[in-house]
Amino acid sequence: PRLPGSAFYLLPTRAWEMLAGSLVWWLTRQHSMPQQLARVLEFIGFILMALSVTLFDSSRPWPGVYAMVPVMGAMLVLIANRQQSIFTSNIIARQIGASSYSIYLWHWPLVVALTYASKQYHPGWIVAGIILSVLLGKASLLLVENPARKVLASVSPGKQNWVLGAAVMCTVLLAVGARYQQLENRINPAIEMAMTPKLNNASRMQDCLLTPGEGSESPKCSYGEGELTAIVLGDSHAGMVASVIADVAPGSVIEMDYASCPTVLDFKRREDINDDCKTFNDKAIQLLNHEYKNKLVFIANRSSLALLGQNEKDAFFNIPMGYFDTPNDRPNPNLNKQFTAQLIKTMCAIENSQRVFLVRPIPEMAMDVPNTMARALMFGNPARDISISLKEYQQRQKVIWDAQDEAAMQCGVKILDPLPYLCHSGRCWGNQGGQPLYSDDNHLSEFGSQLLIPMFRQAFEPEEYTELTKSPGNG
Repeated sequence: PRLPGSAFYLLPTRAWEMLAGSLVWWLTRQHSMPQQLARVLEFIGFILMALSVTLFDSSRPWPGVYAMVPVMGAMLVLIANRQQSIFTSNIIARQIGASSYSIYLWHWPLVVALTYASKQYHPGWIVAGIILSVLLGKASLLLVENPARKVLASVSPGKQNWVLGAAVMCTVLLAVGARYQQLENRINPAIEMAMTPKLNNASRMQDCLLTPGEGSESPKCSYGEGELTAIVLGDSHAGMVASVIADVAPGSVIEMDYASCPTVLDFKRREDINDDCKTFNDKAIQLLNHEYKNKLVFIANRSSLALLGQNEKDAFFNIPMGYFDTPNDRPNPNLNKQFTAQLIKTMCAIENSQRVFLVRPIPEMAMDVPNTMARALMFGNPARDISISLKEYQQRQKVIWDAQDEAAMQCGVKILDPLPYLCHSGRCWGNQGGQPLYSDDNHLSEFGSQLLIPMFRQAFEPEEYTELTKSPGNG
C-alpha cells in the first residue's frame, strides 16, 4: 500500500476488518446452517488462516489485498459457529480464548525484549516467548483483571469513574516524570554515546527533506555563508552529507532532496502522490541548467532502494521502491536497464556536466547500528562490531556502479567513492571506537559523515574548482 505505516496502524485502513465481524453477525442472526456445510466452511476457514501464517512474510505489503485471506478465514469460522468443533471446543482453545486479550497485552513487551536482546529470530527464544505470553496472560487474568472487574462491579458508577480517572492520572504523571527527569549518570555513558546519533539524527531533515504528500517544491535549505558555491541534490542520503560539504565549501551550499527519490528523470516513487518525485527531478534539472548553471553539483542517493528494495526486514524488503512504467514486486533486469538508461540521460541533461560529482552508494548495514550497539550494552554485553563484507556491498550495488561509470564516460560527470573512508580489511564498518558511524541502518551519523570530508574537499581544490565552474561559453 501507499504509506504502509499509516495503513497498518490507523483505524480508517483497518476498520473493514472489524466490520467483517459485524457482517458475520448480520448474515447469521436469523438463520441456522446445516452441520455438514458448517464443517466445510470451518475447515476452509482454518486452511486460509494456516496459509496466511505459513506463506505470508514481510516481503508482502501489509495490510492490503493479502489481508483478505486471514480475515475471510476468520469470517468462515465464525459463520460456521460450531460449538462442538475439535478445533475450538477443546480445553486448550477454551483456556487460550478466555485469556486471549491478556495474552495480547503481554506478548508485545516480550517481543520488544527479544528484539533488544537480538533473539527475535532464534526459534528457541521465540517458542519461549510464546509460552511465557500465555502463562503471563493467564496469571494476569486471574490475579489482576478478574479481581479488578469484581471490585469495580461492586461500587457505584461514580466511584468507578474516580478510580479509573486516578489510575489514568497516575500513569500520565509517571510517564511525564520518566520523560523529563534529569538524573546524573541515569544512563550508562557508553549507551548514551551509542544512542546520541539517533537522538540527533538530522534535525534539519524534518525541514529540508521532502516526503510524499508534501509536494515537489524543495525548501532549498542553505548551509554556510557567502556566495553560493554548490548544490547538493538527491534523496535523504544527500541531506546526510550536505552539512559536511558545506564545511569544506568556500561559500554557501543549497540542499534539495526528496525521500527515496533517486536523481533519475521519469522515475516514479511507489508512495508518491501526483508523481511528485518525477516532478521534483524535472524541476531540479531545470534549476541546475538556469539559476544554478555554474555551481558545483553533488548528487547522492540510496539508489539500491529503487532497484532492490530495502535490505532490512521491513515492509519493502526486496520490493523495488520505484518504477518507470509499472510497479515491480521483485527486482528484475528490465528495471535495471531502464534505470541505467535514465541515469545516463539525466546526467547528460545537466549542462556543463563536468561540474557534477556522483557519490558512490553509501554501504547499508541492514541493521540499526545505534540500536544494536545500545541494546547489547543494556544487557551487559560489549557493543558488537557491525559491518558488511565488501563482497556483499559490491553485489548489492553493482548495477548502480555500472550505471554511474557509464554516465561518467558518456556525460563527463565525476565519481566520488566513499569506500576508502568507510571500509578497510575487506569490510565496511558501522561503528568505530564505540561510536556509531550511522544514525540508523543506512544514514551516516554526523561522526560518520565527517570521515568523508577529505573526499569532498577534492572537489574544491583551487585549480579544479575554478575550471569546473567556468561557463561553457567562457572556457
